[in-house]
Amino acid sequence: MMTNRYIVREPASGIEFLSQVHFRFDRAGATHTHAQVQFLFILAGKMLMSVEGVSYSLAAGDVAIVPAKAPHVVPSTDSPANVELLDLRINTRHHGDLGRFAAQTEWPAVVRASPHGIAKAADELSKGVAREGPVRAAAILRGVWSVLTLVADAATSAQSPHADHRIAVAQQFVLEHLTDPIGADDIAAACELSVSQLNRLFRAHTGVAPVQHVRTMRIERARELLATSLLSVKEIAHASGFVCPNHFCRVFKSDVGLTPGDYRDRAGRG
Repeated sequence: MMTNRYIVREPASGIEFLSQVHFRFDRAGATHTHAQVQFLFILAGKMLMSVEGVSYSLAAGDVAIVPAKAPHVVPSTDSPANVELLDLRINTRHHGDLGRFAAQTEWPAVVRASPHGIAKAADELSKGVAREGPVRAAAILRGVWSVLTLVADAATSAQSPHADHRIAVAQQFVLEHLTDPIGADDIAAACELSVSQLNRLFRAHTGVAPVQHVRTMRIERARELLATSLLSVKEIAHASGFVCPNHFCRVFKSDVGLTPGDYRDRAGRG
């Protein structure tokens, strides 16, 4: 089910589509494309989406940028959920400043922006849509530039050399402490960042939160041990950083689609 708070088209300025959308879904969407570059600003809730076969986990404050004509799925999971987002599509062939800016900027797939900033910009856009006369178009265009500035600032910050170094430190810390009970605060301390800074940079570089990265690396270690060792499932759970073997089995099946035993059997036959 989908509801729209407002829908705007201002093709004269390059805005092909602008809508604040509330999704309530219980199944994955269909693969589709847009002729325009699409910006999806997550205002509330969480969801998974896939762009050109790559999956991304999105939460409030995240912005996904879908290139023109790129196949994508929104959402890409069958798990019931609710999400509210700002859907902006810009015609990159438009000769105005907005079209050129969208076309010529090297956008990352996902950036972590300020949730407050996005919510405030969405509210201003909503107020602009409600206005009348020539000022309406100006208010909408000003709001669009505002949200794009948020994205560009977040992308620039995430792509700095210092950010690359901090992310490398974070990933190395995770590898070295995979069997320890580490959380985002531990990783942030190792990088000399606040938790909010770590989350923003990590999402911008990898598309996932640091805690999700920890889970992924633990599952990868478990897969390797299942395929190459004679350790029991309980021993592999502990060697991969899972305190409870039953929890490990649930997480493994959720992420891999097989139980640890079934995965080991298939790896052995391979």
